[in-house]
Amino acid sequence: MDYKQVEKRMNDEIDRLSNLPDDLIHKILSFVGIKCAIELSGLSSRWRYIWTSMPHLNFFFTDFDMFAELSHFVTHLLSRRNNLVEVFSITLCFDGDFDQDFVEQLLNYAFSHNIRQLDITWFYENSVEIPLSLICSQSLTHLSMRGDYIRQTVRRYGCTSTSTLELPALTTLYLHACTLCCDENINKHIFSKCANLKILTLKGCKVIGSDHLNICHPLLSNLTLEDVHGSLNVVNVVAPQLKSLTINDCFKKYQFLISAPNLVSLLYKGYHSLDLSTDGFHLLEKVDLCVSGGIASPHKIVCLFQHLQSIKYLTLNLEILELLSSSVQLILNRPSPFANLKSLHIYPVKELSEVRNFVEMSSEVKNYLLENSPSATFTMVSREEMRVRKDTKLAQNQMARLRVMLEHEKTKMETNIAQVENLLQMGRRMTHVNRCWEGLSDRIEQGKEQTDDIISQLINIKGVLTKMPASKRAEMQPCFSSLCSEADTVVNKIMDHVKILCDMKRNHFTVYLQKLSAISEPSV
Repeated sequence: MDYKQVEKRMNDEIDRLSNLPDDLIHKILSFVGIKCAIELSGLSSRWRYIWTSMPHLNFFFTDFDMFAELSHFVTHLLSRRNNLVEVFSITLCFDGDFDQDFVEQLLNYAFSHNIRQLDITWFYENSVEIPLSLICSQSLTHLSMRGDYIRQTVRRYGCTSTSTLELPALTTLYLHACTLCCDENINKHIFSKCANLKILTLKGCKVIGSDHLNICHPLLSNLTLEDVHGSLNVVNVVAPQLKSLTINDCFKKYQFLISAPNLVSLLYKGYHSLDLSTDGFHLLEKVDLCVSGGIASPHKIVCLFQHLQSIKYLTLNLEILELLSSSVQLILNRPSPFANLKSLHIYPVKELSEVRNFVEMSSEVKNYLLENSPSATFTMVSREEMRVRKDTKLAQNQMARLRVMLEHEKTKMETNIAQVENLLQMGRRMTHVNRCWEGLSDRIEQGKEQTDDIISQLINIKGVLTKMPASKRAEMQPCFSSLCSEADTVVNKIMDHVKILCDMKRNHFTVYLQKLSAISEPSV
């Protein structure tokens, strides 16, 4: 190999990178985090100080051994960064260690440099408190605050809002695992100073201090409420520009007061029937309703349908239709509320084994939904079809994971075999004999464990495939056969590796003992 040519080619590649415009280099380095970006600055003299003007600052706790190290790094970086360059975005990800002064220092720097996007994620076992009052910016357009658990134990909340958010330029807000303190004064105005807000997501947030959550915004176009809980009983939404509304309220029952005359899409998933009060959804086209609780009210569902008369595309879970079939008298004398339906899609949520009191969907329910929309397409997924789809996806995922593992093991075994064959070319001294012994029993045990794991996974996949209908099994068979062939190749390589080690040990001992058996006269 001509190492000079290799070195020249590498230098040419680095020079090519150096010739890229600064904004493109900044974009490339933004994907690796600011710490790595600084480390990469040694690749080129032009890159040496380019990190000082990076508009994207990403800090990840995984890049540091301790929070104190992260804090020191950030302080040092901000002191050396080019203060004339604005900050476009900051991503901060940290674990349970937390210092409010550190976060406040970083945020103050960002706000003074006209930050546009801020994403903060914390992984914790203990409580972490980040007051949302720390976030006050005239330039911020995107804010994401989310908490996640290292171990799922008790639900905890990482940031708290005790006052109105003052973010006039904000268009997108995502809050996860946050506490919203809503007293009589704050509740009416908690997002009111975010006048340009268009996309709002509240996930796993806790409302305290009031039984009402008011979301009133003239420009809001997309709203998602998922597992919002606490003292909450009523959600009041006034959003004249709202186009898309997603509600996932899990187990608690709430009343939703919705004023959204331009709403186009509604998705609801909950344990209870959607308790909805509205002044009309005249432009609503697409609705997806999933009510999975055994205590859902058929009367509430029939009332809900009256609010959805304009829709064109309706998706319902099968359990809703079965619930209506158990109270078919509610709809016998009612005309269908749907005159504009183009599509009705039905799918099950529960498997047959989970259904306690099975009620077959009645023809009256189907007629009630479709009689005023005779040209609408009707599709229904049965529980058996759902099971087959679920098993198919499971088998595909298992085979994909095993294939990746087999490729990794194949590469590793080929490397190990090459290393052993190189060792065989060395002289047969006693040190090499000892090397044959070292770790041999461990390698044999590892080979057995790897082989057992591969076979176990194949058996599990076969068990899933066996439960499928014959047509689906035939469709999956070529992929499974190919996987078994790959497994056979890898298992043989594992066994070859162990066999070579054993043969090597035996041959080295034979040669050594032959030399040892020759008795020569002692040297004088």
